[in-house]
Amino acid sequence: VLSRYRGARQLWVQRPDGGMIDCLHIPSKASPLIEGSAPDVGVQNPRNKKAVLYCNPNAGLIEVATGMSLAGGNVASETEGVVNDNCWADFYTNQGFDVYLFNYAGFGRSYGAGFCGAGRRGGEERYIQGAFGRIKRILHGTFCSFQPTPDTLRADGLAVATHILSQMGVESLIIHGESIGGVAASNTGRKLTENSVLRDKVALLICDRTFCNLEAVAQRLVGGWSGYAIRALAPFWSTDVVGDFLATSCPKVVATDSADAIIADSSSLKAGISFCKEIKRSSTTKGVGWMMDAPLHYRMADWENVCVTDSRYVPLGVGRMTAPVWPADKHISIEEAFHFAACAKRIGKLASIEKKRHVMMASAGMVESESGTSDAPIFHCWKVLGCVDGLTGSALGIAVKGGFDTTVAWLCSTLTFGGQTVVEAIEHRRQWTEEESHSKLTELGQVDPSDFDCRPPGYEQQESETVVHPKPIPEVLNDLRKIVEENPNDPILNSVSHEVSFVIDTLEYVKSRLSAQTIVESNWKNRHLHVEEMSIGSFLNLHCGHNNPFSDAERKRLKALLVQATTQSPRTPAVHVV
Repeated sequence: VLSRYRGARQLWVQRPDGGMIDCLHIPSKASPLIEGSAPDVGVQNPRNKKAVLYCNPNAGLIEVATGMSLAGGNVASETEGVVNDNCWADFYTNQGFDVYLFNYAGFGRSYGAGFCGAGRRGGEERYIQGAFGRIKRILHGTFCSFQPTPDTLRADGLAVATHILSQMGVESLIIHGESIGGVAASNTGRKLTENSVLRDKVALLICDRTFCNLEAVAQRLVGGWSGYAIRALAPFWSTDVVGDFLATSCPKVVATDSADAIIADSSSLKAGISFCKEIKRSSTTKGVGWMMDAPLHYRMADWENVCVTDSRYVPLGVGRMTAPVWPADKHISIEEAFHFAACAKRIGKLASIEKKRHVMMASAGMVESESGTSDAPIFHCWKVLGCVDGLTGSALGIAVKGGFDTTVAWLCSTLTFGGQTVVEAIEHRRQWTEEESHSKLTELGQVDPSDFDCRPPGYEQQESETVVHPKPIPEVLNDLRKIVEENPNDPILNSVSHEVSFVIDTLEYVKSRLSAQTIVESNWKNRHLHVEEMSIGSFLNLHCGHNNPFSDAERKRLKALLVQATTQSPRTPAVHVV
């Protein structure tokens, strides 16, 4: 790695609890070298005041941030002048940032204090052959050697960041944590911004495709029992990223891919923040993002295949539930969210039954087409409803397929982060550049229905019976009302009249709330990195998967955020809409 980057050097950082952290400093490509020094051993003069601390993902070593290949670097080659952003080290050095990489204690050459404070660097132990040597290594590794934990990850990140700010002359630090690196990054950001001396040196915290807590991830990957198993086997572990992220008082970015195959959307940091802000609304974040069982009457109604309020065995217990109304209801309740999830699932279930019935009739020659397309109103109702765009990367139909709690997470994410997508659409409609939009709060004006539409230009030519873009909420509302009005005597549609009405009213609430001027102002502030107490940060909607590099559009947006964070002062109060 050192040979690929001109001026790169290795350094050691002392761990607070004993041991040393193996770090790598890669200077930016724009950093000047000492006159007369060899180009491959040059150092900065003067020191670069802008730097990035990159916290590795799970089991990742320093090589992860440098692409783990022979491509990239800043050493002269035949393609001199070609900008290569194939890895994070290259991306940030191309933007004029020094990059600091490190291995957590217990990985690579970094080590911590083991039994009685003793610690050794990897490879220093004397190797003993034979069965005795193997048994000794097993026993030593189990009982005496250093064991990494979430707390040691946090301590390592804070130690390296403190060293960078106090010893390396850095005045503007960006902390980027990817996947499990979000644990170290969010805590480091929180601790630094609580330090009166160092807080103004933290320019930006980026939590990239990370989770709300590790138990929530395990529950979606393995099963609901795994969250409790982790708590039982490691009772002192805390992987709460939501609490640290919200408590960090600096500009922040939440980067999430709703289709992430490793970290499910409902266990992502985005979902954890949304649930905490929308439903929990308290300072405690313990257990946020865990799998939640729907109330028993909804599960029984689903099993009995009846309306969500008509279970014979478990009554609803309350009167007929009504949807929230803006502005009377500033937030939705957990009961309303689960009722919405149950209503959406009921509509989808009946549509699926109708589609299967149509296919069976077609195969028996009772209808002309075997395409599986039904003319039943309930089928068209779900075809529209399942495609409603949640403004955070996922359609409602995908969430409903994931279960009740996944639908609840979808609704909370739409209400918490979806407004930033609406603000972005307003800025695009007014054809403002990134720089212009930073100071145009008072000129945003009213929200237009087209601002909910995230479909690309010319999407009509790309759609077919099997390929459909997510539909904007205003369009879905109009289509649903039209279907209901045109089919007043359809028995299946009438059997779910409550469900359809509740879903329509809830989506109308979402539309009205995200269109309100106070909400638009709040989302504009978050999108443009203004710092307020317990702010949710700027939302970066990804479509690159868990391990892939950002797309060109995603890198372009990240570059704009880097420029804004390091050149402006977003901690000053924002202008309020009159």
